[in-house]
Amino acid sequence: MQEIDPDLTLFALAEALDLHRDEDGGPNRVLEWYRDGMERRIVLRPAAATPDGGLDVEVVAVVTIEGDRHWTRRPLREGIAPGELRTVLPKALEAANALTRQ
Repeated sequence: MQEIDPDLTLFALAEALDLHRDEDGGPNRVLEWYRDGMERRIVLRPAAATPDGGLDVEVVAVVTIEGDRHWTRRPLREGIAPGELRTVLPKALEAANALTRQ
């Protein structure tokens, strides 16, 4: 996952997102921000189906209502090559911002 960190860092800075590197539960990378009262995330993890360095990308929205967290998760892409990340991230941002509570 360290090879994608420079691209993630640049994207996070350009879009004013927080970047979290979860090495304990992952390795995963999570881009996070708040919009329309919801926490939004782009989650990247090593692809289960492609052990050669592919990535799975998931978009998430979380809202807290009366102390309960309600999650909406959608897989966006599976098994992308790290080189595709720059084109996938803007689409993931748009998809995460489009999520609503269900």
